[in-house]
Amino acid sequence: MPAETVLNERPAESTYPLVVEVSEELEQALRSEHERLSRDANPALVWNRFLHGCLAIGLDQLQRIPALEVLERIDRLES
Repeated sequence: MPAETVLNERPAESTYPLVVEVSEELEQALRSEHERLSRDANPALVWNRFLHGCLAIGLDQLQRIPALEVLERIDRLES
């Protein structure tokens, strides 16, 4: 599965870069969702802010799931 780095930018105040590699299909899905949300937002949703939201929402959901279930979900994603 080809992977492409989609997050290699960071705000000036950040001290830790974050690089995430995802499949081209997932990148396109993220970009499509970003475009959809940006059309409804005023001002348009900044790409980095959108990705931050994706990570934060994902982390929030992870905190609500038992660890064993998280590991099982990760295993399913990798297979």
